[in-house]
Amino acid sequence: DVNIQTSFAMTKIAFIGVGLGPSLPSRHKLRSRGGIRGVCKMVQEKPLFGALPGDPNAKTWKVKVLDSKTGDVYTADVPEDRYILYYLAEQGMEMPAQCRNGCCTTCAVKLQSGEVHQPEALGLLKEMKDEGYALMCVSYPRSDIEATTQDEDEVYVKQFGESFESGGVVPGAVLDAIEDD
Repeated sequence: DVNIQTSFAMTKIAFIGVGLGPSLPSRHKLRSRGGIRGVCKMVQEKPLFGALPGDPNAKTWKVKVLDSKTGDVYTADVPEDRYILYYLAEQGMEMPAQCRNGCCTTCAVKLQSGEVHQPEALGLLKEMKDEGYALMCVSYPRSDIEATTQDEDEVYVKQFGESFESGGVVPGAVLDAIEDD
């Protein structure tokens, strides 16, 4: 359904555009632009190509993903201008997924071979990407790929465990507000 895909795309665009990276708007700018809705509206005007159907003549790559929990194997020729997860879903192959924004680790895979382009994979540290981990919801194929799904909690703890599990975080603690004006 195009409306559902567009809704996912708009949610993703708003999420990426607000509060992340060097384009983080200050509270003053947010207030002067009509709050978060104003910023989301501006951001939503940018196209998001990977989630929606792309160029029908785009080069395709053979993608094979083994679901380590079920033993299911997802195989398709995925266009290089499409996110792998979205394309597989359109073909009736439902991989594990949650946020569809590149922020959680539910759709994490470990590449056995091949290469992906995942500039919006905010849920993976650079070191994890360098070790061959990828988030299928925001990964474009750049070669033939073989991958295996990973346990999302394992991936999360592997990259953030040293920070959050080491006792450096106090549950229920209140963080001091930081003024940016």
